[in-house]
Amino acid sequence: IGGGTGTVIRGGLQVNITSGASFEGFTVTGGQGINLMGGTVRDCTISSNYINSSSYGGGVTMTGGLVERCLIQYNQVFANYNACSYGGGLWMSGGTARDCTINSNWASASSTYAGSGYGGGIYMTGGLVDRCRIMGNRTESSYGLAYGYGGGVYMTGGTLRNALVVSNSGPSYAGGICINGAGARVQNATVAFNTTLMANSGGVRLLGGTMSNSIVY
Repeated sequence: IGGGTGTVIRGGLQVNITSGASFEGFTVTGGQGINLMGGTVRDCTISSNYINSSSYGGGVTMTGGLVERCLIQYNQVFANYNACSYGGGLWMSGGTARDCTINSNWASASSTYAGSGYGGGIYMTGGLVDRCRIMGNRTESSYGLAYGYGGGVYMTGGTLRNALVVSNSGPSYAGGICINGAGARVQNATVAFNTTLMANSGGVRLLGGTMSNSIVY
């Protein structure tokens, strides 16, 4: 289905999209974002959505399909009690995100209990992120500001390719990209001006996987 210019889906639960469906030209805001199991999401703005309590994918949760030419911004995942949150903008285990801007999303956890945010912009265990701009995302955590992993991207698998990862932040363990899995690959990325509050690699923290043909500064 096509939304046309200015068509807004506001509030409510997640928009569920399955294999064979096409979802184009919408703004999805003020709800729980998009759950993509297959099909295509194209030319959409996914903004200001919120999920809490052991949460995944504030803007988009995807296990397959294609997200293309979308703006994913100002989304938040928040975990209560002893839980953690994953992927403020995008959580993915499969599929492809291409030519998207993932901007100013947030993964955080309760300030009272033990928990952390993983992947302020993207949390990925599989799939492909290609030619995306990942900017201004952040993680926060419960222990004062002690732990938060991958302000821009946290990945245990999949491939991040031809990406611009700029001005993301977290309390520790990589303001830009945290790579933590044997199957995780970063290729042809520019990682710049990312910051942490602790001396634990503002740009990239490589705990597993590979990074090649990339610029970090």
